[in-house]
Amino acid sequence: MIHIIPSILVKDGKCAVLTDDTSDKYTLLKESPLDLALKYEEHGIKKIQLFDLDGELTDTIKNIDALGEISSFTNLEIAFGGGVNSDAEIRLAFEYGANQVSCTTLPSLQKELFGAWLITYGRNKLILGVNSVDHKVNIYGETRKQAKEDVLDYIDFFYHYSVLYVKCTNLGHENDLQGPNFDLYNKINNRFPDLKLIASGGIRHVEDIKKLQEQGIFAVVLGNALNDGRISIEEIKKFM
Repeated sequence: MIHIIPSILVKDGKCAVLTDDTSDKYTLLKESPLDLALKYEEHGIKKIQLFDLDGELTDTIKNIDALGEISSFTNLEIAFGGGVNSDAEIRLAFEYGANQVSCTTLPSLQKELFGAWLITYGRNKLILGVNSVDHKVNIYGETRKQAKEDVLDYIDFFYHYSVLYVKCTNLGHENDLQGPNFDLYNKINNRFPDLKLIASGGIRHVEDIKKLQEQGIFAVVLGNALNDGRISIEEIKKFM
């Protein structure tokens, strides 16, 4: 059964929704991160992704209090990301209650450091984030640059460090309603069948989740589709 992971984006301590694929275009929600987390927990959700938008833009954690509050007042598992770019910050994230830390920009820029983290903290504690455009790795944050490395070759580098969790986000798919990049996910699963692949970006409706489940995808991150009502919490209960 595929795992459902709602995403909570935090900007200036408040919940936000991205309006495109960059971290600097967003709208704010009325609910606080803790209120939204409690809502998900009440409906049976076991794990969330908590993403620090300010941290992503500044390359340093900014919304650590939101992580601490959710960790203290819920029993949710939390995968935290955004701005984790140093030894001090990854330790801070775990100290404030993160069960896993997801890194996207840092592995692109400092491969050996992320590989060292996999060894130090263990493969169950880290998620390799991969942003892709046309099957190529895309780096964004302060760098805002396109890399030329093939997604499969990129994952293969960390596979030799025993990476287990890989979250692949298809940029350009979240708001254009074209759906997930099923072809890329198939290629990743075929080459690395023992990875726990997490699909992110472009989920339009519950049928997309069903298809990802049929592909053997380990988990799916739901962001805009939950926030704008294209997928309801009641609909995803059948996958829990």
